[in-house]
Amino acid sequence: MTMTTLEEAIRQKYLYEDEVEDPEACIIFAPRRHGDNLPSTIVINNCTIEKLGNWHRIRDLCSGIRELDLAQNQILDLKEVFCLLKGTSRLTFLNLSCNDLSHLKSVPDDLACLSSLRRLVLNSTYIAWDVVKEFLHKMPHLEELYLCLNNYLKVELHPCDVFSNVKLVHLSGNPIASWDEVMKIGRSFPSLEALIMVDCEIESLAYEKSIVKMFTHLSTLNLNNNKLSKWDDIDKLTAFPVLQDIRVLGLPLYDDFTEHERRQLLIGRLPNVVRLNGSHISDNEREDAERAFIRRYMDKEVKPQRTYLLKPLDDFVSSFRLQFGFSYDPVSDRFFDPHLVMSPLNLILVYDTVDLELFVPVC
Repeated sequence: MTMTTLEEAIRQKYLYEDEVEDPEACIIFAPRRHGDNLPSTIVINNCTIEKLGNWHRIRDLCSGIRELDLAQNQILDLKEVFCLLKGTSRLTFLNLSCNDLSHLKSVPDDLACLSSLRRLVLNSTYIAWDVVKEFLHKMPHLEELYLCLNNYLKVELHPCDVFSNVKLVHLSGNPIASWDEVMKIGRSFPSLEALIMVDCEIESLAYEKSIVKMFTHLSTLNLNNNKLSKWDDIDKLTAFPVLQDIRVLGLPLYDDFTEHERRQLLIGRLPNVVRLNGSHISDNEREDAERAFIRRYMDKEVKPQRTYLLKPLDDFVSSFRLQFGFSYDPVSDRFFDPHLVMSPLNLILVYDTVDLELFVPVC
């Protein structure tokens, strides 16, 4: 469908006349409306829209809509969009993704405060940070901000840029490498609850104290497909005061581990997380993972800090080994009696480390 104005696109998609000029024409029934009674959600994608059309008719058409999706069009002049926004006092959602807004330098001065808007989507618009900030100042109650695939190398937010109502920021697909840039997000959005940064270039995290200070409300974090290569960075995630839901798939540090080992190591290192990579962590799974975590580093000279916090379990396992003189095989995840290693195989007793009960003779 090729259109030149928003008015034409809306009328063709959502409205129809009471009379049909050609009685032999093929009629396709669709959820359209009589007159100018539009649904509350309008989606006009990929229609090559450049302009609104007649302003007065558009204002009457769109006065009651709550969600407007204009992605994948050819909107270059935001004045057109702002004229529309003036007449949509109930609008809560606006999607302008895949419209090239890279040339914009500022927001029109006469744009009124858009107090109703809650979600703003500007993915693949290449919009400048200065214009984003002007948007935010005009939208005091905005809660969700989507800025994916905008080729941002830096987060150009300054200490004076504070937007206290934003709770979710989505920055996936931007080549941001430094965690210092991420810290600016925490500083400018002090009420942030969810941060999504999939397919970025993050190589390491900052010191724990700075995380505690900047992300006091963050409960959901997605760092899938970044470049974290050290387990120390996973340990730093424990510094987020209220973080409970985390996704960390596709990281280089997993290369030498199976999927099961990765999950156990993550659970062992993240005591407060209740949902990992989209799956809930049960009490039994956490107990098994923490036991496996202790056993993995039992004989290592350098241990993660987390192993010392699990010391009561470590003491129990060590006591068991000392009392009975058993050795531990990390491959089979079981204890065995080293004095019987030269005995016939059917006489060697193996002990399961999950509950430290007698397992079965190896046959």
